[in-house]
Amino acid sequence: MLSRFSKIAFIFIFLLALLGGKTAFAQDDILDQIEAELKAEEEKKKAAEKASKNEEKYKANYEASTRKGEAYLRSKKYDEAIEEFTEAKKWGPLETYPDQQIALAKQEKAKEEEAEKRAKIEAEYKDAITKADELFNSKKYLESIPEYQKAKKIDPEMAYPTDQIAEAKKLQAQVEAEKAKAEAAKKLEEDFKAALDEGDAALKDNAYEKAISSYQKAKSLKPADPIPNARIETAKKTQADAKAKAEQEKIQKEFDDAMSKADALLSAKSYDEAIIAYKDAQKIKPSDPAPKSKITEAENLKKQNAEAAKKEKYEALVSAADDLLKDSQFDAAKEKYGAAAAEMPHETYPKTKIKECEELKVSAAKAELRKQYDALVKAADDLLEKEEFDAAKGKYQEALTLLPNETHPKTMITEADSRKKSKAAGEVRAQYDAIIKEADDLVKTEAFDQAIAKYNEAKKIIPTEKHPNDMLLEIEKLKKQKANEALSAKYDIELKKGEELLKEEKFDEAISAFEAAHAIMPHENKTTELITEAKNLKEQKKRGAVQAEFDAKIKEGEGLMQAQEFDQAIAKFNEAAIILPSDNKVKSLIEEAKKEKLAKLDALATEKFNTLIKAGDEALASEDFVTARLKYDEALAVHKAGKNTVDAKLAALAQKEKEKQEQEMAASAAAEKQKKFDGLIAQANSKNGAGDYSGAMTTISSALAIFPNNKEATALKSELEGKIQAEQAKAKEAAALAQAAKEKQAKEEQISQLISDAKQEASQKNYSIALAKIQNALTIDNASAPAIAAKTEIESAQKAFEAEKEQNAEAAAAAEKERKEKQLKITNLLATGGDALANKEFTAAETAFNQVLDIDPSNAAATTKLSELKQLIEEDKLAAEQAEKAKANKEKQAELRKQVDELLAKGNASLNENNFDAALASYNSALIIDPANEEVSSKISEAKSKKLAAENKAKADADAKAAELAAAEAAKTAADREAKINSILSEGNELELAGDLNAAKSKYNEVLSIDANNADAKSKISSIDLKLAKLDQEKRAQEAAANAQKEKAAAAAAAAELAQQKAAKEEQIQSLLSQADNLALQKNYDQAKSKYREVLAIDNANTIATSKIVEIDSKVAAQNKEQLAKEAAAKAEREKLAAESAAAELARQKAAKEKQIQSLLSQADNLAMQKNYDQAKSKYKEVLAIDNANNIATSKIAEIDSKVAAQNKEQLAKEAAAKAEREKLATESAKKELKQKVASQIAIGDQMVTNKNYADAIGAYRKAIELDPQNSLAKTRISDVTALISEEENKRKKMNAQERQEEVDAYLNEAKALVVKRDYQQAKSKYDKVLSIDASNAAAENGLAAIKSQLDNLAAIEARNSANKDAELKKAKEVERILDEGYVLFAGGKYDDAIDKFKEGVDIDPTNSEIKQAIHEALEQENRLRMIMLAKKSNRPRPQAKFETENIGGKERTDKKKYQNELGNAYPEGVTETQKEEERKKITKRIVVKEKVGSEYLRISYEWGGTYYFKNGESVGTYIWQYETRDPSKAN
Repeated sequence: MLSRFSKIAFIFIFLLALLGGKTAFAQDDILDQIEAELKAEEEKKKAAEKASKNEEKYKANYEASTRKGEAYLRSKKYDEAIEEFTEAKKWGPLETYPDQQIALAKQEKAKEEEAEKRAKIEAEYKDAITKADELFNSKKYLESIPEYQKAKKIDPEMAYPTDQIAEAKKLQAQVEAEKAKAEAAKKLEEDFKAALDEGDAALKDNAYEKAISSYQKAKSLKPADPIPNARIETAKKTQADAKAKAEQEKIQKEFDDAMSKADALLSAKSYDEAIIAYKDAQKIKPSDPAPKSKITEAENLKKQNAEAAKKEKYEALVSAADDLLKDSQFDAAKEKYGAAAAEMPHETYPKTKIKECEELKVSAAKAELRKQYDALVKAADDLLEKEEFDAAKGKYQEALTLLPNETHPKTMITEADSRKKSKAAGEVRAQYDAIIKEADDLVKTEAFDQAIAKYNEAKKIIPTEKHPNDMLLEIEKLKKQKANEALSAKYDIELKKGEELLKEEKFDEAISAFEAAHAIMPHENKTTELITEAKNLKEQKKRGAVQAEFDAKIKEGEGLMQAQEFDQAIAKFNEAAIILPSDNKVKSLIEEAKKEKLAKLDALATEKFNTLIKAGDEALASEDFVTARLKYDEALAVHKAGKNTVDAKLAALAQKEKEKQEQEMAASAAAEKQKKFDGLIAQANSKNGAGDYSGAMTTISSALAIFPNNKEATALKSELEGKIQAEQAKAKEAAALAQAAKEKQAKEEQISQLISDAKQEASQKNYSIALAKIQNALTIDNASAPAIAAKTEIESAQKAFEAEKEQNAEAAAAAEKERKEKQLKITNLLATGGDALANKEFTAAETAFNQVLDIDPSNAAATTKLSELKQLIEEDKLAAEQAEKAKANKEKQAELRKQVDELLAKGNASLNENNFDAALASYNSALIIDPANEEVSSKISEAKSKKLAAENKAKADADAKAAELAAAEAAKTAADREAKINSILSEGNELELAGDLNAAKSKYNEVLSIDANNADAKSKISSIDLKLAKLDQEKRAQEAAANAQKEKAAAAAAAAELAQQKAAKEEQIQSLLSQADNLALQKNYDQAKSKYREVLAIDNANTIATSKIVEIDSKVAAQNKEQLAKEAAAKAEREKLAAESAAAELARQKAAKEKQIQSLLSQADNLAMQKNYDQAKSKYKEVLAIDNANNIATSKIAEIDSKVAAQNKEQLAKEAAAKAEREKLATESAKKELKQKVASQIAIGDQMVTNKNYADAIGAYRKAIELDPQNSLAKTRISDVTALISEEENKRKKMNAQERQEEVDAYLNEAKALVVKRDYQQAKSKYDKVLSIDASNAAAENGLAAIKSQLDNLAAIEARNSANKDAELKKAKEVERILDEGYVLFAGGKYDDAIDKFKEGVDIDPTNSEIKQAIHEALEQENRLRMIMLAKKSNRPRPQAKFETENIGGKERTDKKKYQNELGNAYPEGVTETQKEEERKKITKRIVVKEKVGSEYLRISYEWGGTYYFKNGESVGTYIWQYETRDPSKAN
């Protein structure tokens, strides 16, 4: 494509070619034209360049004005918004958005003004209706009517006041009628209540006849009331109960006296007399179980007394027998036990003891024989010990003659023979031991051949001995050892050589020398240790060089850290980590560098944050709220940790903005108030002039309600009052004349009606009634000719009738009596039904009216009342349903409003936390509930705008971070691989040097799994394989030598073991016998017997143990018999005590029972007096549970039941009255609410008509008709709207093309403005109206398509939000859980663990400011804790926070602000540092002055290591000291 310049040049050349045939003048014109075009093109180019240069400036100014305009629009400051959008148009003339927003602002402003106007009318109308409704609801119907009329004048279109006026008049008439009826009912009720109260008082005083008389009087007043009958019955029953109670008390006293007498005899143990007395008591009250129980008790006690005497004699005989048995007088004891058994034959104890006496007598004889036997055995044992074997055998044989079955003497005879033989064999052993000693001495002098000869000689004496053979083997070994000593000398030479080389650090040569020495003497461990030492030293030397390189990298990194070059420092520390991966210091340095880097970045963010906050504060001070809000928002975007500060600032801004608006509104309200007052005065004057004094009075009253003390209004009111009084006087006079005429006419009509009624009665032979009616007519006018004539006529007819009547007097009298009784019954039933109906006791009323119809089926009154009753039941039911429905609807509306508020609050919280998806979800949910909520729509727009900005920023950050991570990862992978290999090789070397060759080999194989060609790993594995083979060979040689040594040792040990076992066995037996004897002396027979049995387990022929066991068995048997005797005596004593206790318990239980009954009766009486009938009845029932024949409790329960029945009846009557009142109120409320709903729908329809939204208006009117089908106003409104629609349709048809286009353009503009507000449904409606005028309008079609697209996009976004919602929620919950767990650790002082836990949260959400803040706080706290611990270790107290005050005035400062101002005057701008030392601490003070305000910072460092920081006397962290007191030249 040719450039613009090329085109012009081409045209220029072409024109020159054409000019050949033209005149000079024509050529000049063309050249001038071309020159002008070139110049214009150049100017355009310059303008474009200039525009390009200013584009950013224009764009920035445009965006700033737009933002301010939007802020003003949100704040409903429409004029300021229009001004800002107009300014935006200057900077962006081609942009349509400002025009749209200006149109929107104007539209919203107009709406607001219209709403204010309408609100004013509605407020006045609402005030009037509220006042009228209050009077109406208070049943002040006459007073409410003028207020409803006032409301009607304010808004004549509202039907509600008119309806209420009619309703008030109707209800007033009912009130007056009911008042008269209520007074009559009240009088009857008072008389009825007085009669009842009189009866109650008499009943309380026990005047039963008087009480019954009073109740009968009450019954005569209200025959249908059940209360008098119930009380008459109660009085009669109470009278009978009192009489019965007196009789019962008399019987009870006689019974109690008889029982007391019997109890006294029983206590005196006069059992026969007591039984007679109890039988006397039983005759008085045969039904009482107590006498029978006491007779049984007395008979039992009598029997027990006889048995006790017999038992006492028995126990004396048994005790005497026991004493004789203890003294071993077996025959005498046996005789006593026999006497005891005869006394109480059922007792087994005497019989058992008789048998025991016989057994003990035999045992005593056996014990004597055993005693002689033991003496002979002991004498034989002593002789055996003295080796007098033959004498010992004689004693053992003598013992056997006493106890032939004993095995011990036989065993010991065998033992004596054996020992005798052993003594002869001992002499041979002595010869053998002498030769062995000689041979052992020769071995010690290394005369091995002579020693061999001696050992062979000893073997010939005792061939079975093992020692000579063992020593012959040992001699062979010693001979070989001597030969090995030559090798040892060679070994020492090589060892010494290796040690010298090791000192010279010739490690490889030294290792070779040590290995040569090891080959000479493989079993020596020293060579192995020295080889390992040499290799370790070689490795250490190698590691020293590595350490030096590592230290250099660390030093370089620390230098970079001091220069605050943190990224370079981290890189150096990573290089050091590759050199020594296992070093922990480098890891901590990397962490420290990262922390300081974060601190630096945080400090910069804080500084910018403070600047923006200050700018916002300045804007706020100058009431530039929009700029202030923008600055605060920018501050929060820079530094999220300052959210609390920003929130506080925004809250202050909102408060100040609100205060300003309130001031403006107050001023506006005052002006509006004056305007309204002036308008009312004008209206009042106008109405006064037109003669509408009442209307003028209403208007002037409204004016005085605004300004009560206004003189003009007060004067006009007085004037109007005079005129109204004059009018009222005239009206009263006219009314009196009219009333007189009306009364005369009424009298004539009344007389005529009475004459007609009298004639009617006379025709029915009711002459007395007819004459009475005529007399009534004459009472009204005694000169009435028609009445006099009628009287004469009726009297004549009466005389004729009476003559006839005399003939049938008896029949007529009977008939009349029946009729009267029937009529009286009907009258009473109608009255009863009427009362029930009035009290809304519908069932009782229906029963009464049906009974009337049973008597008189044609009774019109009963039929009418039943119809009325049915209608009331239906109305009652309908009212309840409507009330319930209204309540449910109201609760639903409140719940929906609550849900919207909660969702809006939730969305705002999410938006403040930049959780845009959650915010949009909440706002959209709220919009679904309340689609017309403008605040929600506005919030959705705001959230979407912020989300888009955040997503763009997040994407850019993520892309940058991804690129950075990718580069770092690539570099890190290779370095990590190399570092890992080096680390594993290092671990393998350490294991190899430690001698763990298999573990080292495993490490080298691990290296080969990473790098299969690694030469170092392969070399190391080969070396280890050789070493392992060599070690295995050495191990097998050592094991062979050890086995040979073990066999020799085992042979020697076996011989020694035999002898040792024998001696140990004998020693064990003696020890056990000694222990058993001691235990037997202590009478621990079971343990002693166990020890003797242990002896027999070792030597089953041991006679001592056998005899001792027999002796113990005898003693235990005697002991058991004695114990049985004691237990029998104790048992008898226990049984005796139990019998006494049982008797005492019976008496105690009886007394306790009586006491409990009296207590319960007393409690029940008190509760009954307090009318706590349920609890009282419960107590009386407890008495009956103890004594079911208790008459007092029974009668009291009956009395309570009667009282409760009466109380319940009274309560039911009250509840029925209350229910009737509630139902009445509910009906009235439902009617009122229905009217309000209808009025509300009509008002909505009216508003829709105003907005020309006719379809919605008709919908609202139809809803009003659904609520009230008879509502004529709504029907009229529908007709009016239908006419308007037809009128507009006709008008549209008559429109010309231009008018139609204007209407189309208006609808299009409205639709565009609605789209800008995101009100897509209303915008769609406007586009539809355009298409109804112009079916092919492209703008409308495009607009509808755009709306559809936007709605589809919103639906898609909603779907995406829904899909991401769960993941976001899960992420948020996980972060919250980590924070909770971290803070638990933090609270427990586990700061390191808390930091690790918080870091888990950073991995999940790296941008979360709360987690970063938590890590920062934990680090600070950890540092403080470390300082405190240092202080504790050095026993130093933490310094107290206070100002340093020496430099200014030398006085203690308490006013910090004043002190800071003084510091600002005393020190220059910037940082001033001083230092001093005192009391083993160093104090560094920095005074920082900014804008003439100083701050004092202290760093106190103690010799023991603790360092503390303070700012203006308050403790702070290291970061505050470093950041806030830094050199200004290094601020960036």
